[in-house]
Amino acid sequence: MALRRFASTQARPNATGQQLFGNMERCMRQQDVVGAWGWYKQLTERRSCEQPHHHDSLLFTQSGRSQRDLVSARAYVCEAHSRIASMLSVKHIHGYSAAHLEQLTRWARLFLRESASDGWILSSKQLCGLLNLFAVLRNGDAADQIWQHATLSGAALDITNYNSYINACIRASNFDRAFEIVREVRQRGVVPNTMTQALLVRLYGVTGDLESAR
Repeated sequence: MALRRFASTQARPNATGQQLFGNMERCMRQQDVVGAWGWYKQLTERRSCEQPHHHDSLLFTQSGRSQRDLVSARAYVCEAHSRIASMLSVKHIHGYSAAHLEQLTRWARLFLRESASDGWILSSKQLCGLLNLFAVLRNGDAADQIWQHATLSGAALDITNYNSYINACIRASNFDRAFEIVREVRQRGVVPNTMTQALLVRLYGVTGDLESAR
């Protein structure tokens, strides 16, 4: 996706939740990251102004929607979180400038805040995507924030998530934290895989512990 600006992301005052979500999806199909983020931001702002309704969390999955459901931003916001999480991944950053990458980092942090307010939990794949993004950016602080968010929200962590976080710590030269996570893997009884072993060799190598690396 390119960080270019779509013609307009200003919604009409009476735009429905369905319309806001539809505009966000259209921008994503057109590879317009800025536009998609703009519509997502409006959707979450609209949700914040609405009164919660019973069963709102189920509205998006129901085949039939009442008029209230179509107007409600709450009916679409959890699916919007999922779509935005898929957008904030390393596969979309090729050719981005430093300014673009800083913008993505700010968006990811805002996304965590917005999704947490809805009790939305990252999937294993989405967590890996965000951690891999910050590994490439060598942003250890952002990776730590993602990890803290995942653990506090009750995300089901698997070895791929641990591997992604260890890799992000190594890429950011946060070696002490990487060793802490390795110990956590052992303490929790998580079964390592070949990627875990490769990361351990790399970690011992960059920290000068060549004997352990062998």
